[in-house]
Amino acid sequence: MKNKLTRKLILYFSLTLLLFSLVIGVAFSTLFSKQTITIHTEEMTRRATVIAETLSHYFDEQETTNESNSSMNGMMGSGSSIKMGMGYSSFLNFMDQLALDDIWIVDENADTITVGHGMHNKEYSKLPENAQNVIKRVYAGKTTTSNAFSHFIGKPTVTVGAPVTNNDGTVLAVVLLHSAVSSVHKEENQGYLLLFISILIAWNIGLLLSILLSKKFIAPINKMSHFTEELVVENYEESLDIQTKDKIGQLSEKLTIKKNRLAEAKFQRENREQAQKNFLSTISHELRTPVTIIRGSLESLNDG
Repeated sequence: MKNKLTRKLILYFSLTLLLFSLVIGVAFSTLFSKQTITIHTEEMTRRATVIAETLSHYFDEQETTNESNSSMNGMMGSGSSIKMGMGYSSFLNFMDQLALDDIWIVDENADTITVGHGMHNKEYSKLPENAQNVIKRVYAGKTTTSNAFSHFIGKPTVTVGAPVTNNDGTVLAVVLLHSAVSSVHKEENQGYLLLFISILIAWNIGLLLSILLSKKFIAPINKMSHFTEELVVENYEESLDIQTKDKIGQLSEKLTIKKNRLAEAKFQRENREQAQKNFLSTISHELRTPVTIIRGSLESLNDG
């Protein structure tokens, strides 16, 4: 009986821990997925803004240099579009390496896109309309987040656009920073792995504690079970020592009272049985003499 009860308690503890782990896992996966995307997007926005500000300083320095030396090819030509000047490609390559993601630079007229990882060009007109709208919003001076470039790039992608401005606040170009959603999922998978390991460790610790607590909880019940078995066979010499202030302690006190009453009842019953035996013995002794006399007289009368 005690083993069955212990197994039931351990099973209940285990099921409770499992249910708790499932609830925590579902809640964590939902919140962690959103939080991971949010943090990743915020980090991309920060990097895109830093790159845009760095390019703004770079263009300002190049414009100052061009004004002082008109013989050199400038970064800003007619129509205020960005031209490939001296050191520009190396500078963008350097920024591309720092970006950690795919970086695009769209010039002011939005007709040429300088693409990172080799710094080659793409035609703006080849972009889908929703992607062009993202660039237009950035040219309006707004830092924008979108997934409109996913189909064009060929895989799910998060894109952050930041404007490159001059000292007057005029937008000179757009920085587009692309990051594959798979990289975000990779971070999520690492988080899920840590969660799974943590839950597994917690479940094992909880299972061990459930075994120890179950045994501690069952111990007084086992004592009372053995105590009642002794009461069944009328062995009232056993004592029940359970020092707890809960219902089990109260039950232990009541069983002790019950034992004392049963012991007293047994003592009284034995005394009554002994008194009956003594009474019968006395009656038998007292009746033996007259019966013997009557028997002898009857035998004499029978003999004539």
